[in-house]
Amino acid sequence: KATLELAISWIKKSVELQNEYYNNDTYAALLYKIGNKPEAISVANKAIGLGKKEGSDVTETQKLLVKIKALK
Repeated sequence: KATLELAISWIKKSVELQNEYYNNDTYAALLYKIGNKPEAISVANKAIGLGKKEGSDVTETQKLLVKIKALK
């Protein structure tokens, strides 16, 4: 868990520097891994929106969002 927390601090900085689909997708995945459901949903939705604007394939992020929503 400590390693994931460290990775989250790095990805937050990445998002601050360049708010793009790819790093928001990674951020959402890391939040999912630590069980932070509300923030993971928010960031995944943000990533999907950015990805659609950029013309990226957001299929994997949409699948991740389904997994996140299934968390109890």
